[in-house]
Amino acid sequence: MKGKDISAFADVGAPARRPEVGGHGAGLYFDWNPVAPHLIHPIKVAIIEVLTYMGEPLSADELKHLLADRQHVSTISHHIKGLLAAQALVMVGASRVRGATKKCYFLRIPD
Repeated sequence: MKGKDISAFADVGAPARRPEVGGHGAGLYFDWNPVAPHLIHPIKVAIIEVLTYMGEPLSADELKHLLADRQHVSTISHHIKGLLAAQALVMVGASRVRGATKKCYFLRIPD
């Protein structure tokens, strides 16, 4: 899409009518509303919400105790890995606790 202005596609609150950009899909609009809930996992949202509310780095075990539906630490860790890959979280520290490594995570603050 070299030379095309695609800035309107990055606007989350963009109107339903997208600008004409040419190509095979010219004039088409993709409705994200029915799809987004299937792409965004509720546990990932809950992790971000808890970290936002608490305002401090937390470990997977600490998140487990704060989440209402009491997920297993392995489930929390799985979703943390996804959030790390998406660059929504960063690991801000690690320490040894009773022979295991306790890793703490926080929201990635944009530069």
